[in-house]
Parts: sequence; C-alpha cells; structure tokens
Amino acid sequence: MLSIKSFGAVGNDKADDTDALNRAFATKGRRILVPAGTYRVSNLAPPACDAIIGEGEHRSILRIEAGSGLALAGYCQTHRDYQLQGNGSPGATGMHFGAANSGSFTVQNVRVRQFNGPGAIGIRYDRCLKSVFINVTAEENAVNELWHGEDPAFPTSLVHIGGVNTGARLEGGVIRSGAAITCIGRDFESNGREGLLFAPGGNGFVEGVVLDGCWFEDNWHSGGAVQILRAGSGYASGDRLTVAGGASSGPMVLVVDAVDNGGGLRAVRIVDAGAYSQFPEMPFTVSGRRGQGASLTLGFHLRLDGSDPNRKVWPSIRSCRFSMDIGTARAILAVGAGCNPTITDEWLAATMQPSIVLQGGAAATFPSASNRYDYSRVVSDEANKASWSLADWRDYLPTLAGDNDEASMTVAASSDNHCRFQRQGRTVRISGALSGTLRRPAAAVNLSLPRGIRAARDGEHPMRLVTGGRRESGGVVTRAGAGNLLLVRDGDGRWAPGPFTIHFDLQFEIS
Repeated sequence: MLSIKSFGAVGNDKADDTDALNRAFATKGRRILVPAGTYRVSNLAPPACDAIIGEGEHRSILRIEAGSGLALAGYCQTHRDYQLQGNGSPGATGMHFGAANSGSFTVQNVRVRQFNGPGAIGIRYDRCLKSVFINVTAEENAVNELWHGEDPAFPTSLVHIGGVNTGARLEGGVIRSGAAITCIGRDFESNGREGLLFAPGGNGFVEGVVLDGCWFEDNWHSGGAVQILRAGSGYASGDRLTVAGGASSGPMVLVVDAVDNGGGLRAVRIVDAGAYSQFPEMPFTVSGRRGQGASLTLGFHLRLDGSDPNRKVWPSIRSCRFSMDIGTARAILAVGAGCNPTITDEWLAATMQPSIVLQGGAAATFPSASNRYDYSRVVSDEANKASWSLADWRDYLPTLAGDNDEASMTVAASSDNHCRFQRQGRTVRISGALSGTLRRPAAAVNLSLPRGIRAARDGEHPMRLVTGGRRESGGVVTRAGAGNLLLVRDGDGRWAPGPFTIHFDLQFEIS
C-alpha cells in the first residue's frame, strides 16, 4: 500500500495537496493510503488506482476547495474510511459512481458532506452496477444522493446497507432511473424536503427498488407550511407516504402488512394488485377554489410521483418505520385515478391518525372481504368535498373571509390551506395550517366549519399566528350555533392588510 505522503501530501489543512493526490491516485493497480489529516485539493483527476483507504471517516478528510470531488469511471473500485468535504460550487458532485460504465464498487465507512451549492449532489449513482455500499453517510449536501443514469438502464444491482442520509438542503435522495436497487436499514432523516423522492425522468425508468427496514424521520425539516401540489399538477403528496398518479397513469398498489402501537408506519409494500378488485373511487378537493383541482399538503417522508403514465413507480417497501413525531401524523395520502392502494393490515385503522386518505379519484383494494375492516368508514363526503380516512379523520376545504366578506380575503396560489376534522360522539377535533392575504383591515377573520358542524357553546382556543413575518398571539373563538370559527388577534384586535399564516389544533363540543 502506498501512502499519499510518499507523493508529497502534507495534510495540515493549509497546503495545497492537489498535485500529490493526483499523482498518487494515478498509480494503477495500487492501494493508496490516506493517513489521518485534512488535505486541501481541487480539480482531482479520475483515479486509476485500485483502492483509496483512509484511517477513519472523521480523521482522513479530503477537503475539496472548488468544483467536484471524485469521478469514478472504471477504476478505483474500493473505498473505505475517509471523508469528502465539499464547498458551495454550483453543480458540484462529491462522489460520482459510474461516470463511465463501471461496476463492482465496494464502499464502506465513507462520508460525503457539504456539497451544497446550487444543483450540487453529494453522491451520484450513474452508469454503475453490481456494487455494495456499507455504512455510507451523505449529509448536508444540496441533494444528498441521486440515482440517475445517463444510460436509462442504469444504475442497476446496487445494495445499500446501513448508513445515514441526513441534513440535505433539498431532498435526501432522488431516484430518477435505476433497477434492482436495495436499501437495507438506511436512515433518511432531517432533510429539507422528502427523505426519498421517486421521480422517473428523461428516458429513465425505476424498477425493482426495495426499501427494507429503513427509517424515515423528521424530513421536511425546513418546516413551515409546505405545499406540494398546485391545482391541476397531476401528482399527489401526503404527510408521510405518498402514492401518486395522474388520471391516465397505471395503478400503484400499497400493501400495509403491519404497524406498531407507537403511531409509526412500517412494513409497507407496493405491488401490482391486478388480481384484486378495486374499491370505489374517492372524489376530493383539498385546497384552492372548487373546480380548480387538488392542492396541498404538509411535509412527508417518502413521495412517489407517477404522473407520467409511461413511467410507473412500483417499489417494494418492507418493514420500514415512518416516524409520526411532527404533529400532523397522516400516514398515507393517495390522490389521482392512477392510485390503487391495497391494504392488508386489519389493525391499521386503530393505529393511524389518519391511516389513509383517498382523494381525487383514487381507489383502494382489499385482498379479502373477510378481514375486520369497517369498509363503511372509507366513504366520500361530497358535501364537504372530503374523504373519510380509516381513522375517522377527514380533510375539508375551508372558506376564509374578513368580517364576513369573502371578497376581502385573498388566498395565494402557493398557500397551504389545509383543515381536517375528526368527530367522536359530541366532540369534534379540528386542526389546520392556513395562509392568506387580507385585502383590507378587519376586526376578525372567519373560517368556515365543515357542513353540519356547529359549536355547542362559546369558547376560545390558542393558535400560532404570523403576520408580516412577525410572530403574534391570538385565538380561535367558537360561538354557540355558528357555522364558522372566528380568528382573533390579541392586543387591539385589529387585522391589518397583508399576509398571515396560522396553525391551530382545537377540540370542542358540538350541538
């Protein structure tokens, strides 16, 4: 094994070690040691050596001063125990596996971080195949990992075991093409957008992707009222898991095998349900004005975009855990006539809040009428443009108005106006995340209740309010017999014209 220090590398986090590393990495057929230290480099040539081996992912650090890190094209198939640290260069890639057709990579205990400029990627899996990645960490990049081959049949036959995908400014991972890709026990956590996005593009296709025992938590870490859908966009999103399809795309089938009592979703598998009969479709309008199609939801862990009918996304998701600790714990939202979830776990209804919401022509498939589902709870509510979930939660489209005048209120196209309600006997619980703009001053803002819901008595409940970029205090007032909620500000109580955002979760008795 040759040490890069034999080629003049210093590793003191000050010297430019580019020339020394390029000469070392150009040594064909040799294993190259990167001793502990921080090596400042730029414009590294594609390595031709047999292996790059460090002394620990926190001890042997290649700090890329400008541009991309390592482009791996047919040589240097073994990587172990070092770190690539990036920069803000636009379009940079930390590690590019398969810059030319290549395979049989073995990568273990490698960390790629902070390639965070516009269009940057931490790790890209391109024209590579038959490779194993063990305990690989991608963190704090613009997008942590991208599976996308210049050849649409690639990447293929990749196995990812363990490791962490965290802290991305945008998506944790994006799969745009690939086949026979397996992730086992990988952690997708605290990313700015989705933990993992399936989005076939170009001439690519996604086939035979397996997520087994993975963990999804605290994605959409950037927070705020996140809207994914615009009216008429043709794909769908959900808080935790999305099955999406446009009107003409093929069926996507979701099989939920088991859940746990902690509110987490696990053991989900997406398969072809051609052998099963379809459940009736569920119409919907979630956000935006009636007739303008679908809008919205809050953040979620995993999204499957099947809006293109020529690119079906049918991964297999087994024994995964989707943590429900962000508040709005909707597990699954299926939107669009191309969606056809298959549900097999009879206890799903008791453990999800809500377990599944079917909207926009989506259907549900059950393998047998003999299980203990109460099918009557999966129904359309045309009056409120909502669907029941299996856990009795329903989305509904609220109307906002200032001083009882709807014309005084503008709801921006990019707003996330989402309310859902759950009725239990004479008690109703309503939660919402709403944004809008008030055109003129008002004493209060009115928010419509679902049709048929009336408060039994007057009451006031807390809410979070932001106006003009400032946090303020206020409350949600229920009035006996009224069909709306009153949103009030503390202090002088007057609402000034301009944008506002509110979040609330309240419970009250109904008449």
